[in-house]
Amino acid sequence: MAKGETQTNPRPSRGRGLGCAYLYLHTLSQSF
Repeated sequence: MAKGETQTNPRPSRGRGLGCAYLYLHTLSQSF
């Protein structure tokens, strides 16, 4: 998404960031 969008909507971007991090860690744990 555009940086401007995340800045205008900090709440949804935060939630998405946490979800992305969770998925990222999940994929990493699966790879190991």
